[in-house]
Amino acid sequence: MRFIAGSHRSASPLLPRYAQPPTPEFFRARIINSINRRRAVFGTASACRLIFGEGDLLPGIIVDRYGDYLVLQTLSSSADALKSMLVDFLKDSVRPKGILERTMSRCVALKVLKKSAVFYGARSPMR
Repeated sequence: MRFIAGSHRSASPLLPRYAQPPTPEFFRARIINSINRRRAVFGTASACRLIFGEGDLLPGIIVDRYGDYLVLQTLSSSADALKSMLVDFLKDSVRPKGILERTMSRCVALKVLKKSAVFYGARSPMR
């Protein structure tokens, strides 16, 4: 296996090449595939991880399910820029009562992202 550090060759198998930048449909397909894989394993479990970042080919994105609610975490500025699109896709595909978007404290400490906690939905389960 070749590593990228030092002498990089353009034919490296570690760097995938895409003819076009990713589109919203590209992300929608990855999200749906991730959720379907979890449904096949966990069925209708009330708590599970629906999207697990790099393992689902969605780096920097984590989505957990807790009953009728989802928690969306973004771990990079590029994933953070996709939040509104991710929330829309999750609403359409999972139909949760609400989605809590939060930032990992580690990312805030490293000044990668600003601290945030936003709830999308009719009512928060914490009230």
